[in-house]
Amino acid sequence: MKQETKSLLEIEKSIPDYINLQEAAIILEVEPEWIRGFCETKILEAVQISEEGNHWKIKTDQFFDHHNWNKFLQSKERDQT
Repeated sequence: MKQETKSLLEIEKSIPDYINLQEAAIILEVEPEWIRGFCETKILEAVQISEEGNHWKIKTDQFFDHHNWNKFLQSKERDQT
């Protein structure tokens, strides 16, 4: 258990300030199109990074309390190994 906690803390330190549409969709368990709409309507705190509106940077810290957050971190850890 301690190793798992240490590992999760290391991953959290490496989590960027922003995530992309696909990552937010994984956490919220919705389609990326929904996330785009949440960004456009300011339901999610995000920054548009292309003029076409296809790309968004979504503030990561708004997901820390979500019930899927740890599951998301564990998937990031698997992707890194």
